[in-house]
Amino acid sequence: MIQRGERSRRRRLPANVAWHRRARLELRPPRRHLAAGLLGLQLDTTIAIGGDQSLQAWGRAAWVHEFEPDRSVRPSFQAAPGYSFVVQGAAAAEDAVAVNAGLKMNWSNNTRMFATFDGKFGDGVQTHGGNVGFKVNW
Repeated sequence: MIQRGERSRRRRLPANVAWHRRARLELRPPRRHLAAGLLGLQLDTTIAIGGDQSLQAWGRAAWVHEFEPDRSVRPSFQAAPGYSFVVQGAAAAEDAVAVNAGLKMNWSNNTRMFATFDGKFGDGVQTHGGNVGFKVNW
């Protein structure tokens, strides 16, 4: 806070920092509507083992169609108009298969163990992952 009679101590920026402020990067959002269509099947079951114990199993598979798989953006510098460049985003397959499968063992109403797998497989794109866990509610 500056009080009466004091002068503002304004720090002078180095020349290269001042240039960076003038040469701002302009990024206009692409005018796209990213949408994917999915068509799939889900199968699941629950098996009572006894008492409060049960085993749940499920599997899902879906065909995924990306209507706009291009994820690139074209930013440009304000100080140098006409010199834009392209930044490629993560690749998306136009057609892919998404899968999800899992098991959950319910030991009681409050305790369970689970394992899941998620994957997406398409032309040049392959992602997969999983989770394993133990959950207790109290």
